[in-house]
Amino acid sequence: AKLPKRFARKWSRVANVDVCGYVPSLDDVYADVDFCISPVSVGSGTHIKVLESLSRGKTMVVSTRSHRGFEETLKDGESLLVARDFKDFARKVCDLVKDVPLRERLSQMGRSIVEQSFTYDASTRSSMLADLLVG
Repeated sequence: AKLPKRFARKWSRVANVDVCGYVPSLDDVYADVDFCISPVSVGSGTHIKVLESLSRGKTMVVSTRSHRGFEETLKDGESLLVARDFKDFARKVCDLVKDVPLRERLSQMGRSIVEQSFTYDASTRSSMLADLLVG
């Protein structure tokens, strides 16, 4: 989805926030970040961005909506952080900025869980992927 101009203008004025728009390769973007966020509060879908981030070794702060479908496998505080509301979201983002060992532990565990549970081979042994897609 394309970021509406009013949001792009607003976020481009915030220190340490880069509004990238389209990028030809996500490899460079992921290499340049310490963790990712998914503050989705409306809508539905497979939330594949969660699996993509974790598979690249980047933990996440996610909303409860972004966490939907992953509750049994991706545990809050084990592989990512789940925020209950916007205030909790901001606090957990600050936690990951300040606490490098926490960020590294969550990133390692998240990548391991995705490799064990959500790869093509793992999904053929389990109905987990089908459950996610049906939602």
